[in-house]
Amino acid sequence: MGALRLKFWILLGVLATLVSGLRAQAQTGLPLVPDAWLAPEGTASLQQSYSPEVAELKASLAPFDWAQASFSYDFYDLPSLIADNDGSWVDRSLDAELRLWPEGDWRPQVSIGLQDLLGTGDRSAEYLAASKSFEGFNLTAGLGWGALAGEQGWSNPIYSYLGERGEGSVLSGWSSLPFTGPQISPFAGISWQPQGSDWSFAVDYSQGQAFRSVYNQAASPISAKIGKQTRFGQVSLAYLQGSTWQI
Repeated sequence: MGALRLKFWILLGVLATLVSGLRAQAQTGLPLVPDAWLAPEGTASLQQSYSPEVAELKASLAPFDWAQASFSYDFYDLPSLIADNDGSWVDRSLDAELRLWPEGDWRPQVSIGLQDLLGTGDRSAEYLAASKSFEGFNLTAGLGWGALAGEQGWSNPIYSYLGERGEGSVLSGWSSLPFTGPQISPFAGISWQPQGSDWSFAVDYSQGQAFRSVYNQAASPISAKIGKQTRFGQVSLAYLQGSTWQI
């Protein structure tokens, strides 16, 4: 069932991407880490991605210009790591992001976000991100907690007061509040879309395990992505943390 179901999810995601791409706005985005940009108010979109052993279908909605949310289903095919008959596993996730203040002439846009509010909490993370655009370039810097922090960050000063980060999610029982994980790590990224071009390029830096930490072992803190905007939406190819390809 694992291989067949995985192909079904891929096909469903491709069809959904083609349909949603008719209304989707081109967004360069970073390969792995979040940025501070939010979709325009009233935007709804679908995104499908595939990498070895996992396929994802994500639906996003921005009801306001200062808030957006995404709900995703991830289908894992991990016979070597899961004691199921066929190694299959479906996980769900809810992400939310709020804009704290918009971009100004010299001021970056700043947003705060929560990731993986539903499901296993394997990728649960919080972040504070600042992004600034400049002549086709988008620059982002931020701080990440949880899966965005990894084990190589700075000690969280409030961790000793509020206790150890719990398993699960906000809705299924975190034993601690968001932003109280033991580590904080910086992340950064830059994307570029030449004027008048459908092509975009992006790289980012993160010490965390935000991408599928259930199986992925990061070989590098650097991720890279190349994308092309088509009439049906954006198609991209990324190489994440020196170990995983994603389309």
